[in-house]
Amino acid sequence: MRRFLLGILLVGLLSTRLQAQGDVRISALAWAPNGLYLAIGTSDSVQVYNAEAESPVLLWQVETEQPVRTVLFNPSGEWLAAGLGSGTGLDTGLVLVWMMAVERGGTKVSASSSVSSV
Repeated sequence: MRRFLLGILLVGLLSTRLQAQGDVRISALAWAPNGLYLAIGTSDSVQVYNAEAESPVLLWQVETEQPVRTVLFNPSGEWLAAGLGSGTGLDTGLVLVWMMAVERGGTKVSASSSVSSV
């Protein structure tokens, strides 16, 4: 329950921050299994926040060319995956995977259509 309430507060704060950047919308979010990190997918990026701070602290952000449809940590929290695609079926979907010990980078895996879940 605590994580749920904290998530609502964090998403509210982050939505306000993102609205200040223009037409950026939150489209997906996922908690790391340890509860320390919150991954957010937007219309143009993947962002990871430290959720233990009083106010959410952006740890890293990766810009994307397609909207993020879903984000998911693996059960150990070592990996973060994001599924990208417009959802129209007219583009090639993309799955990005990051090792959480690495701040930036990742492995790109092409998909044959838009990704709707990981």
